[in-house]
Amino acid sequence: MPSLTALVLTGLAVGVGEALHVRTRRSQVAPSLGPAVALGAVVWLGPWAALPAWLGTLGAPGWAGVPRRLGRSVDVALATLASGGVYLAAGGSAPPGPADVTGALGPVLAADAAGCAVLVLLLALAPRLAAGPRGGQGLGDLPRALLGSVVSAFVGGVLGGLAALLWVGGAGPLAAALVLVPLGVAWWAFAQEARQQEAYDAVTRTLVRAVEAKDAYTRGHSERVAAAAARVGRRLGMPEARVAALRHAGLLHDVGKIAVPGGVLRKSGPLTPEESHVMRAHAVHGLDVVRPLSFLAEARAGIVHHHERVDGRGYPLGLSGDAIPEFARIVAVVDAYDAMTSGRPYQPPIPAADAVRELRRAAGSHLDPRFVEVFLETLDRVPEPVGTAGARA
Repeated sequence: MPSLTALVLTGLAVGVGEALHVRTRRSQVAPSLGPAVALGAVVWLGPWAALPAWLGTLGAPGWAGVPRRLGRSVDVALATLASGGVYLAAGGSAPPGPADVTGALGPVLAADAAGCAVLVLLLALAPRLAAGPRGGQGLGDLPRALLGSVVSAFVGGVLGGLAALLWVGGAGPLAAALVLVPLGVAWWAFAQEARQQEAYDAVTRTLVRAVEAKDAYTRGHSERVAAAAARVGRRLGMPEARVAALRHAGLLHDVGKIAVPGGVLRKSGPLTPEESHVMRAHAVHGLDVVRPLSFLAEARAGIVHHHERVDGRGYPLGLSGDAIPEFARIVAVVDAYDAMTSGRPYQPPIPAADAVRELRRAAGSHLDPRFVEVFLETLDRVPEPVGTAGARA
């Protein structure tokens, strides 16, 4: 059994790594230094590293409540236990002597791969399987969703193991610490990106609240459209950066209604030609609102053109077919479904089954048939909206 000092120091190191955990609003499993430290520690401690991995993760403050932290600590401990077992089974020594350094490289790689496989399985695969194979969290999305977690844990564990090998091999603590510099740089870069994304999300939420203050119908509608559009994007295999942009397009597709008079938005009867013209102008007003925001560059097309029709009879430009931006065609489908199932001043909500029939009826004239079918594949993941009166789509 390792010394108490070694176990305590390892637990403290894992706890510090977990305290530096970075989590974004849209990332279910974000990179963390804690598992990397734990997997690297198997070179020193073998399977015994699971004990400080569990205690260090459990005691780390800041990023999660006690129930979630308890579950995560068990996940990290089990992954570390598997890693330590594979390390010894592959011929590694814990701790290795100077003569064992060269021969320990293979066991380090095997142990890290095993630990990462268990960690990914426990942290991400099980809950996604429980959610079912349909929708944005299905099996087809696992490679993209888990890439950051797999890379950070695997590379971190390998670097931690190499640092330990350099230390016992006589290179000294400074050389060992230099090996860990890339891991620290990667964590810093991710943290910066996460903070920037949080700022972007704050801007979009502020804009949505401004529309909601004027238009009761928009409350909840924009969030539902954004979530459903993101699921469609993932179903189509879009990279997460494009999914994020598509989500912004769905969230802000009605932002131009800020410039539409409230009386027009909430009118329960037919609109006059003048009122209809004012209402249709909200698509262009949306462009005016988001144009200064560079991070919404790709989302703008979905915001401006989500009322175009594939037969060319939509607005504001009368685009048709593939000339309509992809984001706009996706948002048009999910917007239409949510509008039908949530209700508007001049139309009560209709059952979901009827809305599905309407989508299929409109495919090829109003809506893109491909995106209608992709959306319907994710339909059981769409939250049930509350039937409320609201404004015109």
